[in-house]
This record gives sequence, C-alpha cells and structure tokens, in this order.
Amino acid sequence: MKGNKIFLGTFATLTAVAAVIPPVFAGSPVSVDDPRGAPEAITEAATQELTEALTEEGTTADGGIGVTIIDKAIPNEGGPKQIETVEFLLGDVDANGRVTSKDARLALRAAAKLQTLTPEQEKAADYDKNGKVVSADARFILRAASKLDPFKPVEPPPKTTAAPTTTAAPTTTAAPTTVPPTTGSSRPDYNILEDSNIQLLGEPKTIVIDQNKWYLAMVNNQYAMPSNYNVQTAPAIPGSAVTLDYRVAPKYTEMYNAAKRDGIYLTPYSGYRSYQRQANNYARKTALYQSYGYNLAEAKAKAAMIIMPPGCSEHNLGLAMDIIGTNNNFYTTRAYAWLMEHAADYGFILRYPKDKQHITRVEYEPWHWRYVGVEHARKIKASGLCYEEYCAVNGLMPQTVS
Repeated sequence: MKGNKIFLGTFATLTAVAAVIPPVFAGSPVSVDDPRGAPEAITEAATQELTEALTEEGTTADGGIGVTIIDKAIPNEGGPKQIETVEFLLGDVDANGRVTSKDARLALRAAAKLQTLTPEQEKAADYDKNGKVVSADARFILRAASKLDPFKPVEPPPKTTAAPTTTAAPTTTAAPTTVPPTTGSSRPDYNILEDSNIQLLGEPKTIVIDQNKWYLAMVNNQYAMPSNYNVQTAPAIPGSAVTLDYRVAPKYTEMYNAAKRDGIYLTPYSGYRSYQRQANNYARKTALYQSYGYNLAEAKAKAAMIIMPPGCSEHNLGLAMDIIGTNNNFYTTRAYAWLMEHAADYGFILRYPKDKQHITRVEYEPWHWRYVGVEHARKIKASGLCYEEYCAVNGLMPQTVS
C-alpha cells in the first residue's frame, strides 16, 4: 500500500536507464532487496514496470517497482548540500568523473543481481552508505544526476482538521453484522486519506473461519483472523519465492498462464505475509504518521488505510496477491485491463475499488487482488459491489468469537 506522492521531476534522459536493461524471463525471478520487506521479481514484465517507474513523475512514497522510497528516516537529515567526495565520487559507479543516469542503471542492475560490481563500484553505488546496494540507491543516484536533493524527505500531508489529542481509541466498538447503510453506493471522488475521514480504530473481533468456506473469510479493520490459524503455502507460480495459500496458488498459476498466452505477465509481487512481517510494516507506517504530528490513535487509523494491522490483512490469510508491484498507475496498464476482464473467471476480485473507499476504509489499490472462488467472484463483478457490501447483502458476514 502506498502513501504520499513525492515529485521526482521530469528526467528526459531516464528512458536510457531502462532501455539497456535486458529482460529476465518469467520463471527465473531475480530477488531485489526491497527495504519494505516485499520481494521484487525482475522479469520481462517487471522490467517494463521498472522502466515506467523510473521515468514517471508521480512515484509515490512507498515506491514503484525498482524505485523504492523507504518509510523511515534517512541519514543526513535535511539532505546533503552537495555530492560527497571521498576517495571516489559517490554515485559515480562507472568512474567517469560524473554522476549520470547511466550510474543509476548500473546500481539498479547490481541490486537486481544482474551485474557484478567491483568493490570500488559498490562503494560508489551504495549511495545511502548502509553497506549494500539496493534499488533505493538507484533512485538516490538518479536524483543526484538530475540536480535534485537525493535524500529529500517525503513531505508530510497537511493536517486539515484539528484532531483530538486526549480521546482514547475505543476498544469495544462492535462490528456491523447487517447490511451497511452505504451498501450499493458509489463515491468515485472520495479520498479515504483526507484527515476529515479519520475514524479511530476499535479492537477487531476475531472471526471463526468455516473450513468449508475458508476462501470467503473476511478480515479488515473490524475483523481479525484467529491467532492460531495456520496457513500452508505454495509458490504462486512455479519457481517464485512469492507464496499463497496452497489451495489458491494453483488458481493463480492458472490465471497467470492464461494472461501469459495473451502477452500479459501477472508477476507475483507480494502474496502471503507472516503476522510478524505485517506487524513490522504496520508499525513503520504508524511511526511515519506520528512523525507528521498525528497522535498514536490517529496515526494507527491513518496507517490502517494503507497497511492493515497484523491479523487483519488478507495477505496474512494467503488469499491476496499484490500483482507486479504497488504502483498507483497500475490501473493504466494492460495487465490491469486484463484482470478487470478475466480475473473473476479464475476466482479473483479487485478488493479495494476506488469508488468504495468509504466502505472498505482502505485506499484504492488497483494491484491488490483477492481470491473468493469463481462463483462469488463472478457475482461480485456483475453486482458492482465491494466485498463488504456483497457479504452483507448475501448473509456472508463472518461469525465472531463471543
């Protein structure tokens, strides 16, 4: 999930960065060290996404493919006044005395394990000086080459309303068990991330998962999976390090192969996540909002619009896949268009539609697709309802532990 946009500027030379990146074919994923913890598969499809991410102006705070902006304080607070010079020019990977987009390409290829650098080149490529070359270094070098501050922090969103500072978050709020009053409504202009939409979180209710209808289990800010629920996983596609529930993985592989026959690569990006990994992601996002001046309760509520609390995420159930990446512009791609037309035939739905943010309480995620089975996926697609609405209308709201 992603946060606030950071302006990267228009880099006319950036197309050269990706133009010389050779494709790595599907089935031979190369892992990139991603500071957010989600593995990144560099395939021929992901390479195209990487190209777009490098050249677009609107890369967001959580990053696009290959251009990761990490959600944590970056060393050198305020950013360096000029490029640091030691025994080598920081960022000058090819050692030609200048920092250019070519250096960013070399750093990116090294991060993707597509190219081996000499020790001297690694020092130059490790722009944030954390001891390893990752995709974020390519972004820093790219900004330096464009005469921008490489370490400029993400601008905090302006607070539009005075938020309470003493009211504790409720802990006993009951989750709805009947049809929500907004069922069937569509609000395409609604932006969940606006401060006026903050709703402090209550304690989520623990659901009972029907072993015969496990694929319909609903988790969100109000419902959490049982703490002892065990997820058995399998690779989403053969050879991938990204996994799903072992019963869902064959369905994703089937969909992947069907799309591939149409020239579309639905590269698995982030599927199953452990409870601890989700907890770490959520804690980082909460801390980020606290650094913007929100109190703890507000920060947790804001973070939950982007990253679900641990146990409340469909990734924890192994039922959801972030496809190709987490780029807000994914909805403009051929892959997204293919999914909108065909995903339901394989049991997957767009879980967080743009016009349903007021119901899901989650920002629009065009990359997040969840498995519910073919029958229900087709019905949800035909109805125009989001999952919460569909379950409420059809008596599928979860039972909870009393």
